[in-house]
Parts: sequence; C-alpha cells; structure tokens
Amino acid sequence: MNTSTAKVDFDSHDDDMALSPSSKRYITLDDGMDFRTIAKIMTAAGSKMNHATARNVLMSAMNHFVSNMAKELKLDTQNLDLEEMLKETMIHEAFADLLYLAHSTKKG
Repeated sequence: MNTSTAKVDFDSHDDDMALSPSSKRYITLDDGMDFRTIAKIMTAAGSKMNHATARNVLMSAMNHFVSNMAKELKLDTQNLDLEEMLKETMIHEAFADLLYLAHSTKKG
C-alpha cells in the first residue's frame, strides 16, 4: 500500500508550506496524492495549476458537497463553521472512504 501525506497549509500562501504547531496542520491519508502531484498532473493535462490552487479547488468542492448534503437532509448549519470543520482530518478520511465506496460500487 502506498502511503501519502497531503500537506495542507490552510493559513499561509508561502510555497514552502512551513508549519507552526498552532496554526497549520497536515492531513494524512493512507492512499492518494499530495497537492503538488495533483497540480503537476492537471498542468500536464492542460489546466495550469499550482499546489495552492489544487488545495483550494478541493476545499471548495468539499464545502459545496457538505452544504448541499446538509440542505438535502434538512440540517440546520447556521451555527457550524464549515471551513473549520473541513480542516479536520476525520472529514477527509470520511470523504476518502465515501469516494472509495462509490468507486468500488460502480465497478461492480
């Protein structure tokens, strides 16, 4: 099994992604690619992208997904800070599991 660390720097726009213990986090998943690898693949496919853009696209998509799911389930999200919630490792692990299940179910 390939272990990958997705280096997520939510508070800085620096390219070196240095972390300070109080303000930045790593989100580590067992399988997958980091944002730099995703950006290289997207650029090679014709969509110029850097690692920060790859991260922002993922976070935006996750925010839309969670918001729409909450609306469908008629959940009150007024008191939730979705941006903070989406920084938690647990939700990224849940998304990875969900996507894996959706993919494996589709394959048959």
